[in-house]
Amino acid sequence: MGSARASHYCLHIPHDPRAVGVARASLRTALTAHELPELVERAELLASEMLTNAIVHAGGEADLRLKWSAETLRMTVWDSSAAPPVSARSRRAARAGGGCTCCGCSPTGGATTR
Repeated sequence: MGSARASHYCLHIPHDPRAVGVARASLRTALTAHELPELVERAELLASEMLTNAIVHAGGEADLRLKWSAETLRMTVWDSSAAPPVSARSRRAARAGGGCTCCGCSPTGGATTR
């Protein structure tokens, strides 16, 4: 990933809770190898949360995608569910008769967190 070159990684995550730990270790290895140790702790936390949500709530496989470009690390988790994620706030708003929540969904079936 390094500070001068753009890099991309994609890690396929099976529907297995143990896979989140493997993904964290892989993420740590990639960031350390590309001399970005200052990002490891925050990136691991965010990746863990996103992957756990994908595994628990989507019920299938997921991908963790990393992109290092222009001094920015972007992590995206794509799950195999065709249904968009629904937040607790969205469910409450629906029961109350309205409301809108933006959750970072992509029309191609993924969700992203920055």
